[in-house]
Amino acid sequence: MPGFDAIIDQERPIRVLTSLLTSGKIPHGLLFTGIEGIGKRTVATAFAMACNCTGRLAEERAGAEACGECPPCRKIAMDRHPDVLRVRRPVSRSKLAKSGTCAKLWP
Repeated sequence: MPGFDAIIDQERPIRVLTSLLTSGKIPHGLLFTGIEGIGKRTVATAFAMACNCTGRLAEERAGAEACGECPPCRKIAMDRHPDVLRVRRPVSRSKLAKSGTCAKLWP
């Protein structure tokens, strides 16, 4: 999984996320929104990996990049890390309307 340097046309979000990482002031949750295909999942995965990385690159770069090789990085890349949750929108609004608890969250 690529780090922030491999992501193109997302300079502002990456700058914000990098500053969160280097300052150590990471919020308990982030919501990545935008049109389909813009790179939300890629940026979110790179951020999650950088937050949880225990490899050598995390120490060398003050936590702004992930090594991609340590156990937490590999688990996140495989979508199997217990502390990283990806919330996806339902495929259709009719499925959402049937779920009373989710209907309150979706406008």
